[in-house]
Amino acid sequence: MLQPRVIEAAVGLADLLPTVAGMAGMPFTNGAMGRDIQQPAPEGERVVPLVLREGTFPVIGGVTKDFLLQMQHDGSGATLHDLASNTPREDVAQEHPQEFERLLELTRGMHEGARLMLYRNVR
Repeated sequence: MLQPRVIEAAVGLADLLPTVAGMAGMPFTNGAMGRDIQQPAPEGERVVPLVLREGTFPVIGGVTKDFLLQMQHDGSGATLHDLASNTPREDVAQEHPQEFERLLELTRGMHEGARLMLYRNVR
């Protein structure tokens, strides 16, 4: 029997099915964005993709337990926000350049991967 525990990493609803399958010991091939949260994330600290504004030119983001990166769909206008700050709307990209670059690449990659899934997951 699994013991209760607190997951500190950023996770999303898409992670539910792969995680439950992993808990049940069932092999699971995932054609979507969710991942088993019991397994280590290949990117280090988990990043959850977000769509902050839908439409023809969406605003996308990536969130970790500490930061939110948001940008236009084409990668322009990227800003980094410290979620624990008293001023979370302030752009802190200059204070955290490595985290900014890491999240910029991952967020853009996850967005493009999700766009590709629209075509690859069609039967």
